[in-house]
Amino acid sequence: DAHSYDLSPTGRAEYVALVADSFSIDKDATRAARYLDYWEPAEKEQAVADAIAIYEAEGNADKVLTVQDFAMAVGIPLPDEAAPLPEAEPQTSFFERIRVPCLV
Repeated sequence: DAHSYDLSPTGRAEYVALVADSFSIDKDATRAARYLDYWEPAEKEQAVADAIAIYEAEGNADKVLTVQDFAMAVGIPLPDEAAPLPEAEPQTSFFERIRVPCLV
């Protein structure tokens, strides 16, 4: 007998995607959460992150939202957003860059 917690990381991501699809139809968060009862919290988070990454790579925004909605409904933290961009450094104006020092 195989269990969902015995799946490979890719298999877990696909399983989460299937559970998320089911949740999107019936909106039963309690039932959906039971499918992942035996998984460790870190396994759930990683599978959700992997499922989102797969759908983002495919350009499937609807499925990304489906997985995110499922994760939020059952209390699985979503992966961190992209790291914030570094602050822009102030640049000198054009005239300051071409100014030639006067040596007189």
